[in-house]
Amino acid sequence: MQAQILSQFSEEKVVQISEARDEPRWLLDYRLAAYRKFRDAPIEKHVLFAKYADFLRGVDLSGVWPVTSPQKLHTSEKDITILQKDGALARINLPEWLVGKIIIAEIGDAVNQYPDLIRPHFVTTANGTGDKFTHLNDAFFSSGLFISIPKGLEIKDTLRRTIYQELSRIGTFEKTVISMDETSRLSLLTEFRSGGSSTNEISVLGSSTEIFLGSDAKLSYSEIQLLGNNVVALLNKRIIGGADSHGELSSGYLGGRVTRSVTEMTLQGPGSHLEDLEIVVGSGDERFDLGTIITHKGVHTKGIVDVKAVMKDRSSMTLKGMNKIEEQARNSDTFLGGHAILLGNGARANVIPGLEIDTRQVKAKHSAAVAQIDPDQIFYLRSRGLDEDSAIQLIVAGFLEPIVSRFQSEDLQEQLREVIRRKWTGEEVLNFQNEDPGVAQNGMIFEKVAEISDLPEGKLLGVDVGKKHLLLSNIGGTIYATGGLCTHEVTDLARGFLGGNTVTCPLHLSEFDLKTGEALNPPATDPLKIYPVKVEGNEVFVAVS
Repeated sequence: MQAQILSQFSEEKVVQISEARDEPRWLLDYRLAAYRKFRDAPIEKHVLFAKYADFLRGVDLSGVWPVTSPQKLHTSEKDITILQKDGALARINLPEWLVGKIIIAEIGDAVNQYPDLIRPHFVTTANGTGDKFTHLNDAFFSSGLFISIPKGLEIKDTLRRTIYQELSRIGTFEKTVISMDETSRLSLLTEFRSGGSSTNEISVLGSSTEIFLGSDAKLSYSEIQLLGNNVVALLNKRIIGGADSHGELSSGYLGGRVTRSVTEMTLQGPGSHLEDLEIVVGSGDERFDLGTIITHKGVHTKGIVDVKAVMKDRSSMTLKGMNKIEEQARNSDTFLGGHAILLGNGARANVIPGLEIDTRQVKAKHSAAVAQIDPDQIFYLRSRGLDEDSAIQLIVAGFLEPIVSRFQSEDLQEQLREVIRRKWTGEEVLNFQNEDPGVAQNGMIFEKVAEISDLPEGKLLGVDVGKKHLLLSNIGGTIYATGGLCTHEVTDLARGFLGGNTVTCPLHLSEFDLKTGEALNPPATDPLKIYPVKVEGNEVFVAVS
């Protein structure tokens, strides 16, 4: 099967891409070397994972052709920092205060404008081993970014990048290089989205992100995959940590026909700390093939991989993890975790953990489990008044929450919870947006959420506004709006018990003041968020900004 994978992606196509972009000879040589590695490499190099190499079975990619010369695009989207569409860079929209302080450039422009900065990173990745599909991406990328953060600069706001695939029967590949100098700080969110969902018109979206952390640099990088079922996603991340650097990668894989994701982390400098946190929620016939590799090279390094998956219908997931500690990497600490819940007899998951330890002075742990939900858990929750479907949703949410809560912002966490809920109920997630509808950039705009007749006195009502789940209450004829989920463990408070000015969570009986949001008793300690309310006639409006 290996010889048949994208056989139409030829060496001649590599040359066409390079010529169309007017690249220097050294970059063409880089591409050609990557193409030959892709052509010759097996899908899985490690004997432990060789039998799990059939993730593309039944997917016809013979009609997919690489984009060689994407058109320049323009867009007026204001809230996306960076937009890439169908293999082209559409816009870079930096906040004013960042202009001139950092470098964000299309990767081809960066090769010409900043050769001394970017070329050493190409050399570093060329000397690495890499995954078969990382080599494919390195050979055929037609767009991408170079991001350089200078020494000591702290970017407090999250930069948002959207990579959008609209056309079918094409292969688009992008390569992004992120270089962070010592003591710099960056938070970056990447979203993968697509248009259309015809299973008869397959496209391939490839992305390779190379991250280099200088001494004491800190990075928070989140990646959300919300692709349609006509897209095969080939996603790769490689990160090298310098001395005392800290990198946290958080990924949510929530769509796509087939997703292959490989994350390689190298703890190069002493005291470096890298984490790879991933969630997978599969439905229908979605297929996920995940690989994680940690290599400890420096002393006193710490590496963590934690993956949680929930698979329903006929979806499947395979996690292939390998944590390596080299002989010189004394006093290192490594962890590899992979756990999956199967919902139904058609769902499948395989977790294959591996540890290779070449020195004694280390801590090395792994944990793996695949199982269906314990019927006793469902029985317990049903005895507390929940129906079976709600009980399973609650167990799934609680299972994923330790990783969801580690994503970089509260808004992003709520978006993930909403997408997970939509996948559970079968609602559309392809066009689910990160923005709150109706909220202006400055000022407050109210959204209609209910009518007074929906909320008689002494009643609770749960409503969704964009990605936020709210709780409405009618207390003495006054409408109040709070966050709708218990702050201790994800539970819909609309299923709780209203008493006076308070609501009691149906799961662990935490009590909240609906006027102030205050948590009145444990186990909950964090308050509910309060939202402004106004009533016009019979209509109830809430401001979520």
